[in-house]
Amino acid sequence: MSKTAYISIEGADVQVYISTGKTLNEENFYKFELKDLPEFVRNKGVKELIISQFLPNLITFRFNLPFAYKNLKKKKILDGIVMGEIRKRYPALHNFSFIYKLYEGAAGAYVRCYLLDEANFDTVNKLIIEGLNVKAFYPNFLPLIELLKVREELVKHDQIICLFSGKLRYIFVLHGEELILQRSFESSVESLGDEDVININMTVSYSIQNLRIKPEKVIFIGERQQEIEGLTISYDFLEIPENINALTIPFCLFKFQSQLKGKEFFLPEYKKYLSTSKYINYGIGSLLLASILFLFYNLYILNEINGQWRILNFYRNEMALKERDFLVLQEQINYFEKNLSPFINLQNRKNSEGDIRGSIYPISEASKIKEVQINSIDIENKVPQKIKITGNIAGYSFTERQKAYLDFKNTLVEKGFKISNEKWDITNGDFTLEGEYEARRTLP
Repeated sequence: MSKTAYISIEGADVQVYISTGKTLNEENFYKFELKDLPEFVRNKGVKELIISQFLPNLITFRFNLPFAYKNLKKKKILDGIVMGEIRKRYPALHNFSFIYKLYEGAAGAYVRCYLLDEANFDTVNKLIIEGLNVKAFYPNFLPLIELLKVREELVKHDQIICLFSGKLRYIFVLHGEELILQRSFESSVESLGDEDVININMTVSYSIQNLRIKPEKVIFIGERQQEIEGLTISYDFLEIPENINALTIPFCLFKFQSQLKGKEFFLPEYKKYLSTSKYINYGIGSLLLASILFLFYNLYILNEINGQWRILNFYRNEMALKERDFLVLQEQINYFEKNLSPFINLQNRKNSEGDIRGSIYPISEASKIKEVQINSIDIENKVPQKIKITGNIAGYSFTERQKAYLDFKNTLVEKGFKISNEKWDITNGDFTLEGEYEARRTLP
């Protein structure tokens, strides 16, 4: 069984859990320096890496939608809307990755979007260059939210998560499951102390004064339960088994991997690579399976050859005996062909007449391409039929329009349409095609 490593990058260190099945094994948790990760992965025979990291430059923003939430069903449309909003807000970004989620608020539908530019992928890119198979990459607030959801800690009110990892502290301000603000700092000690109380109180004040968010509770994760003095809001502790309490993120990555699917952050180039490699692996598996089946099939054929050879000899003898009957039958066929010839000619003349329904067929098939819009069709009902088609090709880029236009033309030609003249404006997507359609259904 292939091994998967669930990794949390914590500054210069990493926390790792190696999975060989669905059952959690507490002996497979590790903590060491980030620079030793490639060698560790190779020594352990790990095949896939699922990584989480605190990314201080993560951008989170919200924008309202001008139409009802229930009408938003097509993901392509939403992707385009979100991409347009990102381009409008951050025109300097060129290579980035984002995820988003729809919500229904009191004022209508809105989108919460999370955005990372290419600088945030430096650490992951180095691991990929090392030859490691990185299958997923998440900002570490995502697995924490899944932990709160399963523990029923997420509420509609505002709250703060404070994650402890050695001397590092990660603070997240949440509205339900929406991340509003995140920050990190390093304490002088590993245990919870006055520095943490001061930083949390400052975060609360900043949220109220600048974000119009009023956190009602802070949830500590990765720290033992204790009494705290000086906090301006109520608090609680969320603990997982004590021996892995300090390895919260790897535990969450393993426990909630199915819930996290679809929320990965990767740059477009690596997404294309993952998609291509997946299909290549499927192809290799299919080829191996086909080879095995072909081998067994050949063995079966070889086993049947002797029997089939005997049957072949039997048929050969039968054909010799039936030759005379065949000649008689051939004479009867010739007779019927001669007497039915007038009817055949009449039917061929009927089929050669113009049929508007037949000429519409290739246009109907070609117009199924989703980017194609037919504006008008002019048909002269004679032989051969002359047809003029005008329409428009939609697309976000010239490349998309050109591809859709070529697909449209090729489909017309395949279905019997002969193009004699064409006008194509790739800028506006307008086209005019003139040609002929000839009925092919004639009796031999």
